[in-house]
Amino acid sequence: MKKQILVLAIVMLTCSFSYAQNRGYEKSISVGVAPDEFYSETFTSFKFTNGFRFNKHIFLGGGIGLTAATYSDDYIRIDSPNQFGYEEVEPSTQIIVPVFGTFKANITKTKVSPFFMCDLGYMFGSASDDDIKTSGVFIYRSGGCDLNLKDG
Repeated sequence: MKKQILVLAIVMLTCSFSYAQNRGYEKSISVGVAPDEFYSETFTSFKFTNGFRFNKHIFLGGGIGLTAATYSDDYIRIDSPNQFGYEEVEPSTQIIVPVFGTFKANITKTKVSPFFMCDLGYMFGSASDDDIKTSGVFIYRSGGCDLNLKDG
């Protein structure tokens, strides 16, 4: 149940501002917040995406982002093949820069349009600890609503 509530919260907090059209060049700025109770982390992200809209429902593009991963507790949970338990850490923030390709499918073409999206790319992270990996290949699936800010 907690996992379903977390997924719903992420979808509701993900908001994308874009100028969508039926066909042609499209750009967007996305803002997201994703709390993770299991590892006591909060991810705050900004993404800038450019690409091509093939029709009112399908978009293909790429972009770059900036994510702050904040570890808020004094202990983090260790869940690896070699060890399990909790490790004491200082609260910290790590900066992650993802570079990605994206596929987006809008469900409707209304002023508020729900969507599903998938990003595939590489992220560059600032972690200095060998146990915490913030760089590497990633795939990210998400959903949300586009808010059409253009009048008319």
